[in-house]
Amino acid sequence: MAIATYETLSDSSRLWIYRADRVLNDDEVAKINSWLTKFINQWTAHNQTLKAFGTIYHSRFITIFLDEENSSQASGCSIDSQVRFIQDMGNALNVDFFDRLHFDFMVEDGILTYHKDDVTTKIQDGDISEDTMVMDHLVKTKKQFEDSWLVPLSQSWHKRLI
Repeated sequence: MAIATYETLSDSSRLWIYRADRVLNDDEVAKINSWLTKFINQWTAHNQTLKAFGTIYHSRFITIFLDEENSSQASGCSIDSQVRFIQDMGNALNVDFFDRLHFDFMVEDGILTYHKDDVTTKIQDGDISEDTMVMDHLVKTKKQFEDSWLVPLSQSWHKRLI
């Protein structure tokens, strides 16, 4: 029962988002999807199978959802194993999945990524605005992901850091 589908997850499912420091190519996305499936199939907490789902969005963002409403809850050890898994993938692909100093903005042409210290200049230059949608990688549940992963910069926590 380890692998779930996005549709079968409860709205309260926990979520972790890991952003790659660069766009992943098709081969890397395929490898990650394969590794994610294998990881989720064996992911446990206190020897209990976890109902989880993982996928990649925009060839850049690894998401792992855990439905604790309909299965066991994550333990410190199971969360540690998840972090080690992501670190190992990053090492294998030469990708940093733990960079928190860059913000991702959704625009018509795709995703723009700027260091947090450059966002004010990008607004002044007209590259983005207070209305540009920013990705909040700190959302914690499936419901928040659906409702608040993309929010206008003016309404996000990012605003206070620029």
